[in-house]
Amino acid sequence: MSIATEELSLAMDSARDIDGVARLRYFVRAYVRFCARHPEVNRLMIQEGMRDESRLAWLTQKHVTPWYQSVGRIFHEAHALGVAPVMAPINFYYILTGAATLIFSNALEAKQLTGTDTQSEKQVTRHADALANLLFPEMKP
Repeated sequence: MSIATEELSLAMDSARDIDGVARLRYFVRAYVRFCARHPEVNRLMIQEGMRDESRLAWLTQKHVTPWYQSVGRIFHEAHALGVAPVMAPINFYYILTGAATLIFSNALEAKQLTGTDTQSEKQVTRHADALANLLFPEMKP
C-alpha cells in the first residue's frame, strides 16, 4: 500500500462518523496536508511520467492505481450525495491531484513570486480550505 493510500485511508477512517459533504471536504483537506508534507511524491511522478518505461509502469501499478481507485470511491460518494462536480472521474482525479500538489511542488517558485512560505501551517490550511471550497462548496442552511 502506498504512503498516500495508507495515510489517507487512516484519515478517512477517523472521519467515518462525519456526514457526507463534510466528510468529502475533510478528505480534500487531508489530501492537501499530505501533499504539503510530501511534495516529493508529486515531483517524482511528474519526472517519471515523462518517460514510458518499466519504472513508470511499476509505480503506476503498485502505487498510483490503488490511490486512483480510492479517489474514485470519493468521487462516486460525492456523486451519490449529489455534490460531485460535473466531470468524469479521471478529470476529478487529475484536477484534485494537480490543485493539491502544485503549490507545494513549486514551493520555491511560489516563494520568489509572492514571498509566501507555502509550507507554513497558515498557508497549508488556506490552500486546503480553498480546494475544499472549490470542489465541494459548503451548503448554506
